[in-house]
Amino acid sequence: MRPGRADVVAEQLLELVLDGTFPVGGALPSESELAQRFGVSRLTVREAIRSLVPTKVIDVQQGRSSLVNPTKCWSPLDGRLLLARSRVDGDPLLLPRRLVEARRAVEVAIVELAASRRTEAHANG
Repeated sequence: MRPGRADVVAEQLLELVLDGTFPVGGALPSESELAQRFGVSRLTVREAIRSLVPTKVIDVQQGRSSLVNPTKCWSPLDGRLLLARSRVDGDPLLLPRRLVEARRAVEVAIVELAASRRTEAHANG
């Protein structure tokens, strides 16, 4: 399936944040300016911006410019953003470190669950 225009614009916006064109902590240009830049309608730009709100990349405030949130606010559950954060923060080891942390947390939980379900049959088997 081909991505829609809003998805493409959202990816382009994210790239412009990552390359510093729209700096973290700064305001985005108006919807009209972004629409002109990307050659799409304001509605498409609005939809693209809205798609980045749940990931916490962008903060939309009614009647004000949309702001680029600091990377520490970005969703830790979106792998694409985890990789992007490591690029913006200049820490190429951020993603591997986070993955190791997640793996350790899961492994500890699995060991605890296995221990709580252990029976004599397991011990003698």
